[in-house]
Amino acid sequence: MADLLKRSRGPVRIASAYVTDRSLLTGIKSRKISLLTSASLMDIASGATSIETLRTLIESGVQCRCLSGDDRLHAKVYIFGSESAVVSSANLTNSAFNSNIEVGVRIEGDSVTRLVDWFDRLWSVARPLNTSELAEWKKAAKSLRREYAILRKRAATRPSTPSGGTSETKSPDDVTNLLNNA
Repeated sequence: MADLLKRSRGPVRIASAYVTDRSLLTGIKSRKISLLTSASLMDIASGATSIETLRTLIESGVQCRCLSGDDRLHAKVYIFGSESAVVSSANLTNSAFNSNIEVGVRIEGDSVTRLVDWFDRLWSVARPLNTSELAEWKKAAKSLRREYAILRKRAATRPSTPSGGTSETKSPDDVTNLLNNA
């Protein structure tokens, strides 16, 4: 991604549901960079998206917007100017770039133009993010993060049943899977 970013010209458009990586986009002053995400309080509380990373990106000049309501962004698309794009399984996260096994396809030609049109349509209906809104989200996510941590801890412990009895409750694995995929 960094190589495509260096070699391409024109605006950079990125659609990523989750955002924790700032190294790819910070320090770029000569380009217009647009980041479209689907930040929600649960994404922030669970650590899937980092308020600090979004704040740093906004302060470094990256224009950030998010889709809200029923429009849940799941795409991972990186568009470099009008000449190249990558459609990938990788969110804009540290783990996606450093430890996950991800796959992506580089696209060129007319398909890039269609992706730019797709991105720009979503961008036009997305809400701009600013640092004051992020500060509010940080406060709101703090208590949710505590509740989430308590639930994860409870889900990890096995319920005890009376000797010889059976439990009709869901297994901790079921609850853990539910929390991980919420």
